[in-house]
Amino acid sequence: MVASGPRREAEFTLRGSAAILIGRDESADLVIDDQSASRRHAVIEKHEDGYYLRDLGSANGTYFDGLLHSKQARLREGDRFRIGQTEFVFHDETRDEGDLA
Repeated sequence: MVASGPRREAEFTLRGSAAILIGRDESADLVIDDQSASRRHAVIEKHEDGYYLRDLGSANGTYFDGLLHSKQARLREGDRFRIGQTEFVFHDETRDEGDLA
């Protein structure tokens, strides 16, 4: 879900996708209208053990839980990440109730 930015409160489903490209380019799976985002900014990839966020060498970087992050990071329920001025909140609807911390 988009927590802040031009598409605030928009929700995007990752179900069934191996990877979701995020960026300004119209060919991205999740297009964000944010001039501080790169055309191909970051990707969310599904692995056997969950979803991972990876910056694609963007000019301004990807912020994960408030810190500039240039490597791959595993996304967990409630994690926040920011691309430019757009902040996202990750919700994992596939997690089991026993997985709650």
